[in-house]
Amino acid sequence: MSPSMILRRFLPLAAVMFLSAAGMGPALRAATGPMHFIYTYHQFAYDDTLTLVELNVQFSDHGLSYRAGERGGMVGTLYTRFIFRDSVGKNPIVIDWGVEVPQPQAGADPQFMLGSRLVALRPGHYTAQVYYEDLADPKQRDSADFALDVRPFTRGGIQLSDIEIVTEATWSQDTANQFYKNGYVVMPNVASLVAPPFLVLNSYIELYNADKLPTGEYKVRYMLADKYKNIFFEKEYTRPRTGSPAVVELNSLPLDSVPSGEYYIVVKSYADGPGAPTDTAMVFRSFTISNPDMATMIAMGKGPAEATRKLDLAAAVIDPIYAGMREEELTEEYAKAKYIANEFEKELWEGLQGSEAKARFLSSFWSVRDLNPETPENEARDNYYKLVEEARKLYRAPMAQKGWDSDRGRILLQYGKPDGVERHIQDFNMRPYEIWHYSSVNYDFVFVDRSETGLYRLMHSTAPRESKHENWLVDYATMNKNN
Repeated sequence: MSPSMILRRFLPLAAVMFLSAAGMGPALRAATGPMHFIYTYHQFAYDDTLTLVELNVQFSDHGLSYRAGERGGMVGTLYTRFIFRDSVGKNPIVIDWGVEVPQPQAGADPQFMLGSRLVALRPGHYTAQVYYEDLADPKQRDSADFALDVRPFTRGGIQLSDIEIVTEATWSQDTANQFYKNGYVVMPNVASLVAPPFLVLNSYIELYNADKLPTGEYKVRYMLADKYKNIFFEKEYTRPRTGSPAVVELNSLPLDSVPSGEYYIVVKSYADGPGAPTDTAMVFRSFTISNPDMATMIAMGKGPAEATRKLDLAAAVIDPIYAGMREEELTEEYAKAKYIANEFEKELWEGLQGSEAKARFLSSFWSVRDLNPETPENEARDNYYKLVEEARKLYRAPMAQKGWDSDRGRILLQYGKPDGVERHIQDFNMRPYEIWHYSSVNYDFVFVDRSETGLYRLMHSTAPRESKHENWLVDYATMNKNN
């Protein structure tokens, strides 16, 4: 995909801070410290090797300290820094900037200032940190760490960017505007908060590869679900196939009758027709509604409306592989695949009942992972089940009869085959242990057979979000009378 397909102002690592007053009110979720600093990010297609990550920040002009500026007047200065480290940890990407804000007039309402940055990153897992500081009062500072999984946009078929919740998106030819992209000036709703007086959910999303569809049209479906994944609203649009590889989808949904709370917006796009394979993509994002007029409904425990159905991945055509399977068989299939499921998919599965819903879930689960949907084979699923079979043969033990349900089986399925394995089976005065090396990402996994029954437990890893125990050799592997 050529960068020219996405029309936006992209200044890699040297973009300026964009400022705009946004009267969204003081209620900001994830607000930290007196500056009410919050951030969000969205991912969009850029080219065949890079993904464009848009970083948006918001802070209050009443949270800064002010001092005399060099050009007169009182100004406050906010310093912001983002750091991204890939799995190797070398050569971190640092984006930092300072911005001056004029002191507001006494008695003026707080104005929430918006900032936006663009950075192109290679797909993969990153650990990231955002740091901010009031330069006039360094005691006012804070930081937050977050994980960033940058996804690729290289497979064929329909793909969707992240959903960006916005305060407004206005058609414009002002390409010099700091918030211009794809023919619109798009103002981000960083807090993802919908509140009076405008109880309307505005969203911006980009759809890719619609020009390559074998059908003359495709569908875009918008769904709203509560925090329990109950869908209470859905609306579908039919779009003609376009000659452009990138299409903008803008949508506004009135929420006057929806009570306060946490919700999901889900966008699904698909194309099917006689002789054409189903092509599906789906993304979601959480948001918050503050609707004081509906407080009575909340107190009574009522939802926004009667749920039409449970939100799931069950709108896809059932793959013949899963047709006719009993529910317990489908549950077993998910148990094998859950190691690569995201949190949203895991939550959806927990709410499913019946063989049909579970068959549709698994069909969609593997459809979105199919790297080449134009072929009848699903290479991603085929390769994954080869690893399942390998784990079954190699890692079965009395307490892990299936092999893939062991710690070594999970790591194999989640991370793939290691680049190297150190096996210590008969070291003197030591329990058997293995160390798996993933040199390409600089991960190590240590497994120890503490019971000496062939069941190796994961005791330490250098990978993010995995168990860490630096003294594993002393505490778990060394034989002694106390263990």
